[in-house]
Parts: sequence; C-alpha cells; structure tokens
Amino acid sequence: MDALTVAAQFAAYTWFEECHGGKPASQDQAMKFARENWVAFLGNAQEGLGRLLIRLGRLSRPKADRKRRHTVG
Repeated sequence: MDALTVAAQFAAYTWFEECHGGKPASQDQAMKFARENWVAFLGNAQEGLGRLLIRLGRLSRPKADRKRRHTVG
C-alpha cells in the first residue's frame, strides 16, 4: 500500500473521530469515512507518517502476548 495513501486515510480517520458532531463515532463509521474520503486529506498527509504506520502494522506481537494467546483455554 502507498505510504501517502495510508497517511491520508489516517488523517481522515482521526479527523472523523475528533469532529463527529460531538457524538461518539463507531470505529466502523470512522473506517468507512477514511476509505471513502482519504483523497480530500492528501494535502495534509505526510509520506513519512504513512511509512511509519505501515512499519508499525507489520510488527509482530511481543512474545508475552503470543504466550497468553496460546495458553488460554
């Protein structure tokens, strides 16, 4: 995925979360808004932020989280 697109989608998502008319927005609503309106946020998006978000999304979970996940049950 393009880093600039990711940054613009993140900007759209956070804007929607913060400016949703004072009402709490659901995560699904914010994600849908970001997917549909990210182009409007391209002027404020920074490619470096998008690269960072992509890198963070690729990180594996810490070993402690993996152990807990396997030992539950």
